[in-house]
Amino acid sequence: LQGDLERFRLLVVSDGGAPNAKQRTRLFSDLMEGRMHCAVVTCSLCNPIKRAVVATMSWLDPEFRAFDPDKAALALEHIRCTAPAEQDAIWDALVELQRQQPPNQTLQLMAEHLGRPNPIGRSATRSSWPHSNPPR
Repeated sequence: LQGDLERFRLLVVSDGGAPNAKQRTRLFSDLMEGRMHCAVVTCSLCNPIKRAVVATMSWLDPEFRAFDPDKAALALEHIRCTAPAEQDAIWDALVELQRQQPPNQTLQLMAEHLGRPNPIGRSATRSSWPHSNPPR
């Protein structure tokens, strides 16, 4: 990437995937140089290993933050996406991506907390969470 990375914003919605050490090194040292606003929304922050990955990534990029789905509005604020038209465009893109991927329960929970229609069509309540550690 070239140019003003401080203007680049990144929103990640994940059910728990994380880059490995080599990918993190390349992502932060080679590409972002610690200047890109990045918000990850995930249900896996209750997992201590995932929290450690988040901590490591935030050391490499002080503008990197992770949020639970019920804090999705804060994630959008972190990447400086506060205008309703921008939020609508991002949501439309997320819904389109969801159509091409297996169901993402984090996105479903975001929809509930943001007052958006469910992108999959069924509820992602905590009782439907398939992992042994439901989101908190």
